[in-house]
Amino acid sequence: MTGEAITQATGLCDGDDRLVSADEPLLGLHLRCGGEMPGTIAVPALLEAVRKSRRFGMKLARPVVARDGSDEVTAWVEVEPQGDGMSRITVRHWQVRALPPELVDSADRQAQIDCDLAEFHARLDGGQAVLTAQAEAADLKLLAQSMLAAPGRAWFEMVAVEGVAAGQALHWRMLHGAAVRVNGSDRQWRATLVPQVGVPQAGKGDAPGGFDLYLTSDTPLPTLPEPTDAGPRGDSRLIGRDV
Repeated sequence: MTGEAITQATGLCDGDDRLVSADEPLLGLHLRCGGEMPGTIAVPALLEAVRKSRRFGMKLARPVVARDGSDEVTAWVEVEPQGDGMSRITVRHWQVRALPPELVDSADRQAQIDCDLAEFHARLDGGQAVLTAQAEAADLKLLAQSMLAAPGRAWFEMVAVEGVAAGQALHWRMLHGAAVRVNGSDRQWRATLVPQVGVPQAGKGDAPGGFDLYLTSDTPLPTLPEPTDAGPRGDSRLIGRDV
């Protein structure tokens, strides 16, 4: 299919960034990325386009690139605000190509490195609610305690995710690799989410049954200075003297 006039898929999303209707192949990509119907747009580049179109109140057209497993999807999308906060999505020039093996392997290796170097680990259920939490770093102990004290609460509600408003729920693929800030820590952290195999649910694509959450920082925890000989032990000079 070629030509600007050919429409390959259309969709509608509401004012809360939820895709409420979509044709194939847009629907399939959304579900394979872990989205729900209706549910928050699970393709990061498309979500960004929808938000910009709504913010400026005008039609926006741009290329979108997304990763679908080991494939790369490219398409031309047009997003046009409608009434009542709705936005219409039109998709053209849909193309799929296999990613080079080295790119797939590189992403997998980076995720494994982040897991190995993580200073925080939590187990999450399929809705990203905390089940267990353990901190290796002293400046993350408070976060672990807070999570354990609030079982069933989503982990992203207890940290500040860069570029995300407080209380906004996001699909796990959009949180994977996100920069986060944690109360009690001056360091910036990177979130790594590793999905666990789950039973597919109707309307949810291949929804994971749970996740492992890892937090990694490129900045080491500052160390306290070593004690010097100066101090109380310096009073040894007074031993044997008449004071």
